[in-house]
Amino acid sequence: MTKRRALLAVLACGAAMAGSSAWAQDGGRERAPPVDLLPLLDVSRSPDPDTPIPSPVGGYVRFWIERVTEELPSGSERDYRTERRHWVSRFLVGRNRARILTARLVVNRANLVTQTVTLASATHDSNRRQGENWTSELGERRFLTPFFRVDQGTTASVEVSLSASARIDPDVTRNLLSIIERGARLAAPKAPLVTSLTAPRLTETADFVDTAVSRLFGEAVAERSQNDFAADGWYRGTLPVATIAADFPMGRHVWAGGDTRSVGRWRVWVSEPIVSVFSPVPLNGAGPAAGAVCPAVTATQNEKGQAAVQPPPLTGSDFQACTAFIGLTPSRVLGLQVGDNLTLGQALRSDTGVTAALQRFPNETAERKGEAAREICVLIAERAENLGLNAYDSAAALWAFASNGGISSEISGKIWDGECTVARLAIRLGLGLSRASATEASPGQDRPPVTAEPQPQT
Repeated sequence: MTKRRALLAVLACGAAMAGSSAWAQDGGRERAPPVDLLPLLDVSRSPDPDTPIPSPVGGYVRFWIERVTEELPSGSERDYRTERRHWVSRFLVGRNRARILTARLVVNRANLVTQTVTLASATHDSNRRQGENWTSELGERRFLTPFFRVDQGTTASVEVSLSASARIDPDVTRNLLSIIERGARLAAPKAPLVTSLTAPRLTETADFVDTAVSRLFGEAVAERSQNDFAADGWYRGTLPVATIAADFPMGRHVWAGGDTRSVGRWRVWVSEPIVSVFSPVPLNGAGPAAGAVCPAVTATQNEKGQAAVQPPPLTGSDFQACTAFIGLTPSRVLGLQVGDNLTLGQALRSDTGVTAALQRFPNETAERKGEAAREICVLIAERAENLGLNAYDSAAALWAFASNGGISSEISGKIWDGECTVARLAIRLGLGLSRASATEASPGQDRPPVTAEPQPQT
């Protein structure tokens, strides 16, 4: 017993020394070489640009994905002859091979934006019912989203999935699998008549056979890559957000590495943020160009004839919005499609809060009408913001509603001359109130068109 204990002590000491030696290597425990868990799929993020890119928050962007054009070498085309099977094999055993590459975008915001597109797919059905059937699909340029507003804290998740499978057709091979069928018969109902009580068991038995066949002879590989991107890192100028490269297993088995073939590369892009959904003018401009003209609010006189304070010049995104609104009409704003068969004007008019506030306005006292008009202004702005418009387009929505929304000139005048912040912004951006549909336009209510020379951007 003593000798055995001594031997165990020596072995334990040797193991500890070996462990200490291994731990000492590379500054710690010796590690095995890394393994590529996604051998068929590669998704790489683009590096940050050398020059800082202005934030897209407050503007509108959209995502799209585009395949990189590459000159394919000779012999790279899909060879259907190598995949074709003999008619005897096709009659006895049906096979299905499928490979598919998809990209899914999820924009995490108040109203979730999500879309999934197929980048590449290749299938081959070979059985006695269909014969040989090949299908191939390749996405060259796909839009992942329409334009949407970028809010502070918004993130985007790009998930790329590659799936490959090779399965036996259970409908063709069912008669060959007597063992499975005998096991299924044990669970089948014994009654001689199919009734509402026995029919579910028949369905369950058939599903059992199909599932058993698929699992017994099927092969499947699924790879998935997930990446999150903050809104500040979306737009990268001439750099894409991410690059995707994928290989398809084109042989008999989905796991045979020697039979994989590249199906191409794709790049995920984000458009340059625009300041308004009504114009392609960018959110972040370089400043007024030479000869550019944008209306701006000029100093006016108040009711007592005293000169009002000159507002500061338009700069940054304010100037961009002012430029975007040149030539904009109320009808175009109210006609913006915001839903299925629903325009912006219809959405504003059908809002219960706005409707109730409009109905209360005539019954308000003269002292309260200013506050009532401000309430209407705030409700319209909130409705526009909830629909997905940014601050500038919400101001344009208020301007269009006050001009051509079918409300009285008294209400629109009170809104425009009141202390509503959104109305002040619309005036500052050069949106002059028009009473084209007003029934009783009061003298002096309409503001004259505002003009000014373009101001340099700071």
